[in-house]
Amino acid sequence: MEGDINEWYDYIVENGYRPQSPPWEAAPGCMTFCFYDKEGNVIQLYHDPEEPAIPHWSRLEGYPMGDFRTPEQKAWAESTYTD
Repeated sequence: MEGDINEWYDYIVENGYRPQSPPWEAAPGCMTFCFYDKEGNVIQLYHDPEEPAIPHWSRLEGYPMGDFRTPEQKAWAESTYTD
């Protein structure tokens, strides 16, 4: 399946997987989201439009490493989390 990250997100949700978060910008121009597989493992999909197969770590210069979600995305993810 080809398409942008939003199409993948819709596909994952429509097929019964529970998202951990909606898509967010993880690095300049790069989108990602996480979801739970049927066993509860977290899976992350990442899309870099410039080089889909090879991440450009140099593009992260100036970005702190860690959680890139907005406060709204974090709150949404926490509201959907169940242990």
